[in-house]
Amino acid sequence: MQSPLIASSMLRLAARSSIKMFPPHSASLKFAVALWLALGASQTLAADTPALTTGAALGTPLFFYLLTWFVFTLVLLAGWLSHRKRQRQLKAMDAQLGHQHMRLALLGSWEHFWDYDIAKQALTATIPAACKDAAWQTLPAEIHANDQKALLKQLQDFLKSADTDTDIVFPHCRIRLPGQNWSSISARGRVVKRDANGSPLLISGIARDISRQLTADKAQQLAAEVFQNMNEAVVILDEHLRIISVNDAFIAMSGQSREALQAQPISGILHSTAHEDIAQQIHSALAERGQWHAKQLRIGNNSASLFCNVRASTIPNTPGSLGDGAYHLLMLSDVTAQHRVEQELHRLSNFDALTHLPNRAHFNHKLEAALAKHSPEDSFAVLFLDLDHFKDINDSLGHALGDQVLREFSKRLHDNLPANARLARLGGDEFGIILEHITGSNPACQLARHILSVFNQPLQLQGGMEFTITPSIGISLYPEHGLNAQTLLQHADTAMHRAKSSGRQNHQFYDSSMDEQTVQRLQIINLLHGAIEREELFLMFQPRWSVPHGRFCGVEALLRWRHPELGLVPPSEFIPLAEESGLIVELGNWVADKACQTLAEWNKSGLKDIHMAINVSSVQLLREDYPHLVAHSVNKHGLCPEHVELEITESVLLGNPRIATERMQVLSRLGMRLSIDDFGTGYSSLAYLHNLPVDCLKIDRAFIANTTAGSREEAIVVAIITMAHAMKMETVTEGVETLEQFQLLQKHGCDEIQGYYLSRPLAASDCLALLQSNTPPRGIVPSQLH
Repeated sequence: MQSPLIASSMLRLAARSSIKMFPPHSASLKFAVALWLALGASQTLAADTPALTTGAALGTPLFFYLLTWFVFTLVLLAGWLSHRKRQRQLKAMDAQLGHQHMRLALLGSWEHFWDYDIAKQALTATIPAACKDAAWQTLPAEIHANDQKALLKQLQDFLKSADTDTDIVFPHCRIRLPGQNWSSISARGRVVKRDANGSPLLISGIARDISRQLTADKAQQLAAEVFQNMNEAVVILDEHLRIISVNDAFIAMSGQSREALQAQPISGILHSTAHEDIAQQIHSALAERGQWHAKQLRIGNNSASLFCNVRASTIPNTPGSLGDGAYHLLMLSDVTAQHRVEQELHRLSNFDALTHLPNRAHFNHKLEAALAKHSPEDSFAVLFLDLDHFKDINDSLGHALGDQVLREFSKRLHDNLPANARLARLGGDEFGIILEHITGSNPACQLARHILSVFNQPLQLQGGMEFTITPSIGISLYPEHGLNAQTLLQHADTAMHRAKSSGRQNHQFYDSSMDEQTVQRLQIINLLHGAIEREELFLMFQPRWSVPHGRFCGVEALLRWRHPELGLVPPSEFIPLAEESGLIVELGNWVADKACQTLAEWNKSGLKDIHMAINVSSVQLLREDYPHLVAHSVNKHGLCPEHVELEITESVLLGNPRIATERMQVLSRLGMRLSIDDFGTGYSSLAYLHNLPVDCLKIDRAFIANTTAGSREEAIVVAIITMAHAMKMETVTEGVETLEQFQLLQKHGCDEIQGYYLSRPLAASDCLALLQSNTPPRGIVPSQLH
């Protein structure tokens, strides 16, 4: 009987408690609860009657009870819906309030404010106004075509998500306002307006123009890429010259890792030679001037150390940059290859490649230095050495063997000099020595004698060959023989030539009388200039006799010089000087033309089948234009080329065989005869003949001067004649002066002879008369001619 009362009491208690749960402004809910409490109280009285439990009064009380519960449910639902609506209104008010607060904040930050109408899909931006009347203006915004797809997808994904109360962020996109260029922005926003169902209607947010930032970022990225990809090595240092960063070029250059280089002092990348001093120089220069540079600074400490041109400069610090103080930029250009080339050029310009001794230029430098530091009381000597007969060795045995001789001579000479001597190769087979800090001439004399004695023993060459070579030595003393380098060296050279003329393998001190010979040499060279124009030169002709045919077959043209004051100058005096001075080219061309002219005149006089032999200097033969110059003279005077014979000395062929062979082949193709003059004087005369277009060998007079039956000289002559005939060459023996020599040569089959036994050199007219008479040599009867 008490159950309804208990239930009713519990409901009222719950209702009272629920009233307290609603916020004060929920009036409808309070009314619903009060109504429910009133109905519940009336129901309590009805519940106490027995009719309720027995069902006798089922109609009225039960209906009223159910109605009460139905009304309560409706009221409660209406209250809940009202509460949700109110909450949405409060949120919208908060969003609008935040929207206004955001706009106020933007006034200070100068960021853009934007709105996106979801239904219209319209984007507008609020920016500072262009006019002074309004602070802001709202403009439609266009999204870049390349960004639209990605932004639309991001927006759709956001709107479909369960939580649209969070912010949506657009890290980067491009928009354009009317009349403006494209701008890159970074934006964020949130839903600020919804419909009655809570669906988003409007998204608002802020945007920051990041165009400059992106440009700066790209510039910074580009600078970083340029920094890393520069061919020039770059190092960034802090204020204490410690490494902050390096680029890839420096990593490749140094061979070290970035980790190993990090925070390393600058001295660590310099070569260990005085690296601390250089580091201090850099620090001081940067502190004083803000820059420093050095050429060919050695970098690194391993075997692969480099040479670099280095530039350092100070970069003032700016906010946000590295460190607290200024930092420094070090730029290094690898010039190792240039350094090596310069070192090689220095070596080549100061040292001899064959002997590795200082050369003439270096010797002159040392001589100037000796003059600067020596007083007249502190003397020194200059020794000038020239190897005896070296030209014959070099020309005959070849340059390879000659080079061996020079190397071994240099080594032995160097090893036998005192500590106060400076040695150099002046060129060819000439050497110079500076003997410093001496008193008087005795130390120089003793050194010269010691050198001469050292070379009494043969040099040991490759292949076990031994070769004896001796020097001739000239000596000049400071200050007695000169006060400058040129004079001292020249006087030592003059004294050396006196030693040569005194029999070689000796030493001579300079004497003023030696200058007379030097002056005479210079005078001859000077007077030889213009000798052709002054018509001081002329030709003499020495006949040649054909032994098997018993008649004159040709002549040799011989150059002579008669000067008005010097008289008849011997060819042995002026021809070597002409070769030395280069005048031999002009003289040789004159001789060839004059000889061809004479032969043409003889042909017109009825003298036929006579060949004209012309001597060719080595200087002429090595000239590329020489064959054409001779051919021009031959054609000019209407001669048959085979009537012109060119005599080439054996030493010319051995000195430069390749070029000599090329010139001879050209001359042979032009139709001229070629002969080897002074054959047999070389060391290996037979080795090259089969490669040369030679028509005749002239046997040197040295082999016939003392030739007697059964002598060694006779055997040599026979061998030459036999070999020449086997190679289809003719032979001519010069210097024949007696009937016995003639008969000996005739016996062994010599083709032609030349010498005083036939005739001395004659003038053109006298020679023509002799050739026309065809008079046999004295003492020869016709039966001996064949």
